Amino acid sequence: MKLYAERPVRLIRQIVFDLAVLAWMWTWWRIAHRVNDTADASTVGAKKLETNADSLSGNLSEAGQRLRKVPLVGDTLQSPFDKSAGAAKQISFAGRDMAVGIDDLGDLLGYLTAATPFALAVLVWALLRIPYARKASQAARLRRSAAGREVLALRALQTRGAADLLTVSQRPAAAWREGDEPATQGLADLHLKGLGLRPTAAKSTTTSASTASPAGDDSETVSPS
Repeated sequence: MKLYAERPVRLIRQIVFDLAVLAWMWTWWRIAHRVNDTADASTVGAKKLETNADSLSGNLSEAGQRLRKVPLVGDTLQSPFDKSAGAAKQISFAGRDMAVGIDDLGDLLGYLTAATPFALAVLVWALLRIPYARKASQAARLRRSAAGREVLALRALQTRGAADLLTVSQRPAAAWREGDEPATQGLADLHLKGLGLRPTAAKSTTTSASTASPAGDDSETVSPS
């Protein structure tokens, strides 16, 4: 499939358009990355909550273990500390879950931020380039044969303006119907030019002349009178 033109002007336009699409996608990728980084920064508070609650749970549990050694009332004193340690542990788990949730949300927001612009860029590129690639590829195949060049000439008659057609022949349609090879060639090249493709290779249609036998000079003998 021919994605790019062969003539410099259209080829440069296509390359510039492709670079613009890539620049658009790169810009939105950077924006999506920034959104993800912002969401990741928001997990700092949740991670601190997880760390502090986990530390508090450990301290309370340790204090309960020490109080348990108090004679007679040790178990009674330990029970509130164990409950508090358990509650602090639950807060630690909640902080961890919150950090994971914020991180996942940041990833999702980053993907959503980039997905729509990416899809739009690919859609616009495909709508413009794929139809051109099909037409250009077909035209490139047709220009290789005389019958194909006649088809290209017909397409030029159907799609090009009168001013362009008159640059090829004063009677372009009639010339094509009559099989005028120079006019057909010119019309085919006109269609190829519109697609940014090189013209067809010029075909010389020289007819071989019939070989004549060498003619000798007829010398008349004059008899003396």
